Amino acid sequence: EAAEPTVVRIGALTDHEGEDVRLEGVVADVNQTSGPTVFTIRDEDGAVECAAFVEAGVRAYPDVEEDDVVRLDGEVRRRRGDIQVETDALVVLDDEERDAVEQRMADALDERARPDEVDSLADDPTVEALSEEVVEAATAIRRAVLTDRPVIVRHAATADGYAAGVALERATLPLVREQHRQADAVYHYFDRRPLEGGVYDMDDATKDTTGMLENRERHDEKLPLFVFVAAGGTAESLDGFELLSVYGAPRVVIDDVDADDEIADAVETIVSPAVAEAAPDETTATTLAATVAAHVNDDVRAELVHLPAVSYWD
Repeated sequence: EAAEPTVVRIGALTDHEGEDVRLEGVVADVNQTSGPTVFTIRDEDGAVECAAFVEAGVRAYPDVEEDDVVRLDGEVRRRRGDIQVETDALVVLDDEERDAVEQRMADALDERARPDEVDSLADDPTVEALSEEVVEAATAIRRAVLTDRPVIVRHAATADGYAAGVALERATLPLVREQHRQADAVYHYFDRRPLEGGVYDMDDATKDTTGMLENRERHDEKLPLFVFVAAGGTAESLDGFELLSVYGAPRVVIDDVDADDEIADAVETIVSPAVAEAAPDETTATTLAATVAAHVNDDVRAELVHLPAVSYWD
């Protein structure tokens, strides 16, 4: 009896060309061609196309759908220069086997997304007191990029808001380009939109909700991560946040105001002086956001160091 193939992570497939391997991951896409059915399998390393052939144009493994957790056996080959797996067997995992694969992938993703300990851009006691929250906010943004979730930055239409929003844009766009090959990826996976004042009201939330649902329907996009900068810290934004929460869109707030308790309960992550019990007038939203941005992408740190100083200009 032949031995079962060894489980190989997608990132290591180039080392196993011509060999039989076993993959465990999530079905990211199913594409029926005029020949084989092509399953895109994603694990903690990345994604690979796996071709399964029954007969020309006939759907292989019709019970396997997107988002299923699966085990796939096949031979690693190179097709038109790209690594592909020719599928021999494909099964959907349930219960403990599924949970084990999902947990393994989640742990690996958290490890990739979580930045090192906080190294502040400026000598700012509030930032130092918020080091854990800075890491959580940076992790949320990095994780969104790694999981193909669009990131939408909503910031106040003030000098502080623009500087803070641009800091996050400058850090995130290179990661989006690195994650996606298509030239227009930055238009699908990142957007920065100013808000009048520091309030996210129902009009704003309704427009955002309509847009994200249309993108999900038309382009099969995931619901975005909303990052509110120099905005969203007061209870006036609560109704808008609750509308986003109805659809499960995750929310991060980075604001220099003393955030209300209701807001802390309405979002997944908040970076605010209130969390550190610091005075709200001792820092700026840009100082907080630029520090988060530097931990989203350390490669652009040198381009962000001047922004905290800029934000103190009245």
